[in-house]
Amino acid sequence: MFPSFHRSILPGLALAVLSAPAAAAPYAAGVRYPLPTNDTDPRGAFRTHLRVVDDLNADGRRDLAIAVPQVAVQVLASGPSRTFASSSVGNAAASALATGDFDGDGDIDLVVADATAFRLLAGSGDGRFETRTTVNLDVLGPHACVEDLVAGDFDGNGDLDVAVIDADPLNNFRFWNGGAGGSMLYRNSVAVAYGLGDGRFDTTRPRIGVAAYPQRLVAVDFERDGRPELVAVGAESKTVQVAFNNQTHPLGSQYRSVLLHASIEHADILDVAAGNLDGDTKPDLGVLFYSHDPDIDGRRYRLQSYRNTATGAQSFAYTSPSPAIAFDAAPGAVVLADVVGDGSVDAVVTTRRDDRPAVTIYPGDGAGGFGAPDALPERYAADDLVAADFDNDGKTDLAVVDRSRHAIVVYWHL
Repeated sequence: MFPSFHRSILPGLALAVLSAPAAAAPYAAGVRYPLPTNDTDPRGAFRTHLRVVDDLNADGRRDLAIAVPQVAVQVLASGPSRTFASSSVGNAAASALATGDFDGDGDIDLVVADATAFRLLAGSGDGRFETRTTVNLDVLGPHACVEDLVAGDFDGNGDLDVAVIDADPLNNFRFWNGGAGGSMLYRNSVAVAYGLGDGRFDTTRPRIGVAAYPQRLVAVDFERDGRPELVAVGAESKTVQVAFNNQTHPLGSQYRSVLLHASIEHADILDVAAGNLDGDTKPDLGVLFYSHDPDIDGRRYRLQSYRNTATGAQSFAYTSPSPAIAFDAAPGAVVLADVVGDGSVDAVVTTRRDDRPAVTIYPGDGAGGFGAPDALPERYAADDLVAADFDNDGKTDLAVVDRSRHAIVVYWHL
């Protein structure tokens, strides 16, 4: 297990209910759980990653895992009476994390990205973890980093794999001048560490190509065959790239692209979410991006939905009949989930400015579009978010990263 200094970050777990009037959306006022501070990343390129995991401590409730940049990895375990208990499970660069049973013992584990590797933190089933494996990704240079990683059974053998976006200063693909005076150069490929089912990984297979300047990864099983595709998004691109994956065409052998509906050469894609927006069982997409071409009101940030209209043997055929939702402030992240509780998938978007509502719900219309926005009243600079039923009442709750005060804010569905 970890040495004794890996104690709970929040021994007493002080809670703060955000003072605000009730929102029209069916959520209680947020409850804030403080995060450890000292976010010292000189590039400002990382953000706190928030993930929903299965039951980590055998109490029948879903829990949260959090990677705090350059500080720690935390678990927020849901408890009775709509509470969470916090504990630290390790210190790391913690640029990204993913969850799943990687060693085949039936307990949920964590994989956590460091600067040049990722570590498997093996779960014991009672909320405790210990480092089991470190997988070196051959990321080199003084500003090396892992940008994002996701887990999935990409080769269909029953064992979980890990796909990783990394930046390598020795690669000459994209120059980035950091706030600390350094530079960073991006690969246009993704490393895949294939799980062996016992906590070890095979890293000998070739990297797979992805869209230019990759910064975010999402794993989505578009074909519902148990072999998820990889959705790669990045800055300065007008496409969302899907790496095809099935038994005939393994991951990376074929690609499809979703063209952003913007009259520009480039767009900075901020986030992508998948969900069934039109009720036809095929995964649709919601894409957050910054447009270099403002609309008539001068707004450059947009959320565009893309319906999957594939038929027959097609896997991907995306169209966007609905107009984009435009924002005048930078959004942080998007999730697609039925948060209203009417059976249609909605979009939930966070905002990174503390003078705007932190969380806004756009009710789905069941046809790929969204209705009028319904903002929760609290205002803070929000970033990553997740939607899940944490108290087993059949309703979708929300957890949001508050970057203004270094906290996780949980909204319980009423």
